[in-house]
Amino acid sequence: MATATLTLGSQNRWLADGTTTDWNFNFSGGYISTDHVFAYSMSNDTIPVRHDYVVTSGSFVSQYVLRITPAVPNGHTVVIYRDSRNNGLPLADFVDGGGINETDLDAIARQSIFVNQETLDSATTQFQTSQPALFDQFAQATLDQVDAVVGPVVSGLAAEVAARTTFQSDIASTAAGKGAALVGSNDAGGYYSATTVEGALQEIAKNNDDHGGLLTYGTQAGATAALTAAATALSSGGTVYLKGGTWTLPTAFSTAVQRFSIVGQGKNVTTFAFAPGAAATALKFNNGGGGGYNENSVKYIGFSGGADTSAKTAIEYVNAANCEVQGVAIATGSWLGDSIGIKASGRQLLRITDTKLACARPVVYAQNTFFTSLNVDHFLLENCELVGTSATRPCIEFSDGVSFSSTTIRNTAIVQGQDGILWNDTTSTAASFGLMIQNIRTEQGLDGAAWSIRLESTAQTLQSVVIDNAHLDANRNGIKLRNALFVTLRNVNFTMPNTKTAIDMTFVAGSRLVIENCRFGLNKVLTLTNARLVRSEKNTTGLLSAEYVFDSSPVASMTYFGVPLGGPPITIANAATAVIADQNFSGKIIITNSQRDTAEFRVNGSSLGIIMDLNSFTTNTFTTTLATANRNNVAWSGTNLVIENTRGSSLDYNVFLIGRSLS
Repeated sequence: MATATLTLGSQNRWLADGTTTDWNFNFSGGYISTDHVFAYSMSNDTIPVRHDYVVTSGSFVSQYVLRITPAVPNGHTVVIYRDSRNNGLPLADFVDGGGINETDLDAIARQSIFVNQETLDSATTQFQTSQPALFDQFAQATLDQVDAVVGPVVSGLAAEVAARTTFQSDIASTAAGKGAALVGSNDAGGYYSATTVEGALQEIAKNNDDHGGLLTYGTQAGATAALTAAATALSSGGTVYLKGGTWTLPTAFSTAVQRFSIVGQGKNVTTFAFAPGAAATALKFNNGGGGGYNENSVKYIGFSGGADTSAKTAIEYVNAANCEVQGVAIATGSWLGDSIGIKASGRQLLRITDTKLACARPVVYAQNTFFTSLNVDHFLLENCELVGTSATRPCIEFSDGVSFSSTTIRNTAIVQGQDGILWNDTTSTAASFGLMIQNIRTEQGLDGAAWSIRLESTAQTLQSVVIDNAHLDANRNGIKLRNALFVTLRNVNFTMPNTKTAIDMTFVAGSRLVIENCRFGLNKVLTLTNARLVRSEKNTTGLLSAEYVFDSSPVASMTYFGVPLGGPPITIANAATAVIADQNFSGKIIITNSQRDTAEFRVNGSSLGIIMDLNSFTTNTFTTTLATANRNNVAWSGTNLVIENTRGSSLDYNVFLIGRSLS
């Protein structure tokens, strides 16, 4: 069996046994490229003979296992080492006006650290001596060599980049002071504490492993204190990075520091553990009134509360603008209680993307107490999966008092929960407008009496709503609107059975509803009140077909069903009447009933009477005089045009109006 004889940060040595071909090696910090890994053997002769091996990508059995064949002879020394000098060239080349990105900066920083380690390891193996003066000279020379490779690149970067990569050339007079030469500014603007070369390298490696981040300010077990220290150090703004693993928040973290961003390594790769035992917020960004809180990001992290069932919140913004949440995750079962994923109490331009939240209240848009008329302005929620775990809470909640403007919800799966999207408002102080709901799917609703989309206000009008390309689930009712003004439904699939209501909408008088290319299915319940113009599909078989347009005012508050061209049916009992138009309508009216009695009329307002033009399909079945027996009587009753049924039994009437209202 081969015997390890030396393990350094960039070099491993063994005494070969004549049979081993796969060699497990380990470098501090790994390696940047397989092109930087080399191997050779030395014979055990009086004058050793060196044999260099050709290492290719095919030589690697795995990331840290190198295969050398044939087997190295028994007693020979095997050496696998790293050389990151790249023929004396930096791994990235920056030019004036070009971009500077994190990947290239990290590559240069790692190359600098690796080259220094490799030089020191070479000194350890080749120049072991008891003469401190010789070692001092060598250390000075090797550091100068590092400066010669890295210096030209570093000098052209911005000051903060130079602070991370520059190695100072002046070395203290004793070997114990060599670490000072390696001390550059860290991300907090301070300096590393090491006083030896080896200690400095270890500290730099630790900071690099934490991606320039939170370990600089504290521990994973005390993440609240670490974040607080980081926010203090980055008082003018900045980003703190978190390595993978669990970061425990013993208490809530809140900051007013503007532009303070938190970035982890990935959804549920970096996780905040937060179990407060009472209502509290894990990460809160709040700068009060005035200009509010501005311009930060929270990215690539997860949250877990364990068995804690308190009503906690993962992330909360207060009176905030130009902020972003991306790649945040709460796994199912990890955020118990009546808990919130993301809460925003105002103000504008909050973007939530690429996020999965499984909890009782995934997203809550609350009232901005600092600016009550500007709550949810230009908010964007997209590419998310929201799983509502409570049958009494919606997945997306606009709280009472919230007004929203130019807000978009798109490309999002809305799963379970009570209502999919809910706004039940009684106290807002400004009209809401410009809501776009696009490319969404609701599914598996937990409350059969709830709605996929429910937007209603008794305080303000709901203006200009577009629902486009939506798939609404079978467990809930479809869309409920109140106090609406100008609504468009386009490419919406209503999958609920006809025992549920597809749409129930009450509009501001004279409003418009446009329905295009929607699939309701057969006999879906469509309840509309005050919609002035409706554009919908012929829907007798549940399939999309020709379109028709009708004025719904004569049949306001009726229940509509998919019907042939000619408007929805109006059921009129024997000896009863139904209003079909008011005195403001002028034009032509075509009427047919379930006995196939058909007639056409010209109408020009109540003061000008009514003229029957055609009664060609049946004989003497229509009149223009009320109370005529065994007839369909169409006449003015006060200011309304009515149909009176005296045919002896209840009949269904279809009314098609062509003309205009002069109101």
